[in-house]
This record gives sequence, C-alpha cells and structure tokens, in this order.
Amino acid sequence: MKSILHLINKSSKVLTLALVMATALSCHPDEPTTNVLPQASQAGARKQALDKVQVAKILAKAVLDEDVRVLLKAEALKKFDGDYDVLLQMVKDKKIKGSKSLFDAIVEKDETPGRFKKLSDDLPLLTFYVPTFFSAHKWDTKQQVPFIAVRDEDNKLMLYNYKGESMELNPLEEPDVPMLVVKINDRVTTTPPKNEKGRIAADNFIFSNGQHSFYFTDGLAESLVPKKKGARFFVNDNGIDPVVVEGYQRSLNCNTCYQRDWIYYGINPASGQNSGPLNYRFKEAITQFRLENINSFADLGGWDEGSYQFRIYPMFTGKGVTEKTPPTKVLFIAPEQLYTYHTEPRCTNHIFWISCYPVRIVDDVRAYEFPSPVVIDTWSMEDNGNRWFFKVEEYDLTEEVERTEVMTSEFSTNFSFSVALGEKVKLGPSLGFGTKSTQQTTFKYKTTTGSDELGVGILRYEDPVITSRFSLPGTTTILGNTYEVTTGATRLSIETMRSN
Repeated sequence: MKSILHLINKSSKVLTLALVMATALSCHPDEPTTNVLPQASQAGARKQALDKVQVAKILAKAVLDEDVRVLLKAEALKKFDGDYDVLLQMVKDKKIKGSKSLFDAIVEKDETPGRFKKLSDDLPLLTFYVPTFFSAHKWDTKQQVPFIAVRDEDNKLMLYNYKGESMELNPLEEPDVPMLVVKINDRVTTTPPKNEKGRIAADNFIFSNGQHSFYFTDGLAESLVPKKKGARFFVNDNGIDPVVVEGYQRSLNCNTCYQRDWIYYGINPASGQNSGPLNYRFKEAITQFRLENINSFADLGGWDEGSYQFRIYPMFTGKGVTEKTPPTKVLFIAPEQLYTYHTEPRCTNHIFWISCYPVRIVDDVRAYEFPSPVVIDTWSMEDNGNRWFFKVEEYDLTEEVERTEVMTSEFSTNFSFSVALGEKVKLGPSLGFGTKSTQQTTFKYKTTTGSDELGVGILRYEDPVITSRFSLPGTTTILGNTYEVTTGATRLSIETMRSN
C-alpha cells in the first residue's frame, strides 16, 4: 500500500539486504534461498505519482460542490471492497444533480481541457479513500469540505486545499481533519485473477466499463478479527481438539514424544505406542497473525492508504518433487487491527486554517485471530518431510513477476506396509530410525515488484502445537498458549486442527 516510487527508492536497500541474507543463508542449509528479481521502472512510477498529484489538485476544487461530497460519502460507506474506497471508474457516471455526473463535476474544475479524462484513463484503478480516523460515518458533508492527501514523486505525504496550497503531513500521525486520499486501489485489478486450475473465479468480477473489466484481487473475502498481543491464547481449550490436548499432555517429561506424532500417527514412545497410520482428518492451519514491532507501521506505508494486503505462501516439499507452486493465502487487514493507538491534541503544526486538531499515534502492535482458521494441509512425514516454510509479504499491486524459493527438508525411510491394517504405518518418533536423506524443492510463485518481503518462517515437525496449558489457582478455568512461527517481521500461530 506504499507509493510505487517509495518502493523503487527502497530497491537498492532491498537488493543489498537480499545479497547479505543470501550470503548468510548459504551457511545454513536449514534456511530457504531466494531468487531476487529487479524492481519496476522508476520512470513509470514517477509518472503515476505525478498523475495522482494532478488528480488531487483538481479534486480539491471539485469537493467544494456539496453534491460531490454527498455522493463520495455515500459511496465510501458502501465499502464495496471492504475499505472506505471510492473507485472512480465504478461511480463516475452516477448523477449528482440533473444530468450532471460525478465525472462532469470534477472535469468542470480542471483548467486544462481533456486533462482529467486522460488522467483517469491512464489510472484505471484511481481511488478516493476516506481515512478511518476522520471517518466517513461522521463526515458532515454540509459543513466539511475535505482537503486532499496524496503521495508525491518523492513519497512525501502532501495535502492540498481548494486554493491550490499544499503542505506536508506526517504519515505516522493521522489527523482528525476532513480529508480524502488519492491512491491506486490494491484490492481491485484489471487482470483476471485465476484459481489453482487456471480458471477465472466468477465471484471476483465486479463490472466492466468498455475499456477494462474490474475484478477483486483473489482472497478479498477473507476477514480478520483483532485480538490481544502475543501467541494465541485460549481459555478452557476453546478451539483445541481433545486429541491435540492429549498430544500435549503425553509429550510432557518425554524428550522423544512429539505432539504431532500423537495427533497424526498415534505414536507415543512413553506409553509404548511406536507405530501408527496417518490420520488424514487433521491438518495444519494458521489461526493468528501479528507484526513483530511498531517499526513496521512506517515500513508498510503509514495510515493514508487504508488496509494492508498480506500474502502467505505455505511451502512444503513433496517426496521426489523438485518443483512446486505453493498455495496463496491472502489477508486484508486494517491498520486498526494490527496496532493499538492513543490520541492527543496538536496545536503547534497548523493544517492550513485549522489551528488545533486531534491526532492518532501508534502505541504498539496487536495480534488478531482469524474468525475461521486458514487451513493448509495434512502433514505427511513420508510425503512432506520434517519442515514446512511460510513466506510472508505485504502485497502491492505493481508489475507482476515470478519469484522462486529453494527449500530443503529431511526425509526418512521409517515407513512400512502393515498387512493387519492394510496401509502404511510410520515407525518410531519423528524421523525414526530409518535411513535419512535431504531433498531440495524449488517453489515458484507470482508476486509483484512492489511487494514488501517480510521474511520466511520455518515450522519443524517436532515443534509443539500447544506450548503451555495450566489451571488458574482456585478455579476450574484452563488457560494456554499455542506455538508461533516467526519470519523476523511477523509471527504466525500455527496449529494442528481436525478438519470437517
């Protein structure tokens, strides 16, 4: 959700960091390796930024018209993409008075004939966003004429008024003043998103205007609920399967008793259970996501473009498979679901003729929990080895590229066919006592040049599902925590769950 030029200005740092990481990772075969691809052209990014500034200057005059304000507020409140976004191409022909359309009303304020039409044609995803702190709900369209914010070619967050005056805003402090933001929508695309079978998902289609067809980016329907900071916390085993709880209890005081062994195979050396078939009813799932610290707020672009789009690529090898395409898990999350805030007055830095106003400032990160777990797959030690990897990025809709990750997992021959059961069984805990081998798999996936890479987390088969479980003194209430995988910039709570 950052401006494209900002991403390009960071490219030299990103490349340097990637080279340093590649050098470091070459010493650790347990870690993934990444193929770094070039960034988008700076010329194209600069033009887009300059075009958005021109739009902002024109829009600042157009919103003097109360009818324009009324329509923009009504459309923002629809939250067609889950945010307070108004996609111009979607609403430009709506009438505001008589036969005059919204597009006509904006064009009237452009002193250069034909310019705004060209700008809107060149920027099909041009969007006007109402910031959440100012709030579309409390916008008094009769009295409040909004200023227009936009990122310029130097990634400065600039604010314009109807007089053509401008000033720079602090992207880390969100002011409660009437305001719209000019941006490029990263929840909508003109490229049809395809499913794993290469087919266009019908539910993603929004509309067509004759020049372009517009689609929701894949995964938009997923929503997240904010929770407290820290590893996923549960009360009275809420959401925890009894078999998972039993796996935790059986792993206590036993160095070779692993929770997933009991959950998936019914193996527990401490009780003499040393073999068992794979239980396909259980699967790994992501239940909670959080950022590592508040430094990410500035890195991800500040408050001015609405919700973030995160993508998680679960990567697990396949026995004998040298190349795979990982599944993509898409998360749309508002900043308010990722951070805690406080407000304070500002009476020193005037915003044009507004001398005092409240600002909202980030205090800390907060975790959020999925309303429904993001289910991945069953962990077959025979087919997937002993490591899973989770690549995380903050996605920006820029030039699409293909990237690769090379992952290494360890396999064992501790599997045998059971005549009595009529299926294969796993012998011994973890990798058992069979012959061990390592395998590399290359994962290829589509992303964009402007997306921020937030690292790769590693989950080992031997890692616990539940890390703690205890009773409150004097009560029957049971509390506990689940295991987190860290990517360096994010933390994922990953649990083994019974699938329906």
